[in-house]
Amino acid sequence: HETEIFHMKPILDRPQYVGSDIHFTCGYEVLSFRAKTGQIDVTFKNYCRRSGYVFLYIPQTHGEIRATVNQKVGEFEVIATIPDGGRVLRVWLTIRGKKKSEHDGRITLEY
Repeated sequence: HETEIFHMKPILDRPQYVGSDIHFTCGYEVLSFRAKTGQIDVTFKNYCRRSGYVFLYIPQTHGEIRATVNQKVGEFEVIATIPDGGRVLRVWLTIRGKKKSEHDGRITLEY
C-alpha cells in the first residue's frame, strides 16, 4: 500500500527546481522560484505544516555553497555531480504553516 512517484526532466545549464517529496504533484508546492547569477530563491506554499527534501540543481561552481532555510542556516548535501560540473543538492525544509511569515517555507542558495 505504498507508492512512489518520480518526475523526470532534463537538467539544463541553469539553476533549476528539480522536485521535492513535500507534495505528490511534483511542483504544486512551489509558490515562486527565482534564480540569478550565483543565487536561487525558492518559496513554498505555507498554508499547512509539512517537512521534506527539496532537490535543486546549480550549474558548475567552484566556490562555497551556502543555504538559508526559513531565514536560518540550512543543511544540504550534494547528491549528484553532473559531467559538466553542475550539482544536484538535497535540502531539508520544514514548513511551519505560518502564512503571515514571508520566510516560512523559503530556501535561498548562494554559490
